[in-house]
Amino acid sequence: MPRSLPLPNHHSPTPFTDYLIRFAGDAWSRYVNHEFPNSLAAGSAKLEAFLHFLQQDFHFLKVRPSFSSVSYKAV
Repeated sequence: MPRSLPLPNHHSPTPFTDYLIRFAGDAWSRYVNHEFPNSLAAGSAKLEAFLHFLQQDFHFLKVRPSFSSVSYKAV
């Protein structure tokens, strides 16, 4: 079976990631250009929003331990 994605090279070091971003289309743009991650990057996130994010993240990792362990093992 031929390879559907090119191997990484000088011009495209992350072809799989590039493919996923193109496939996601506008959803990726909305995700990376959302006010919350931009405010985190700028250091201007409101404390309440940050605490809410931490609570959601904690709940997700607590409820989905199998997913978090798979993610951890993949790294």
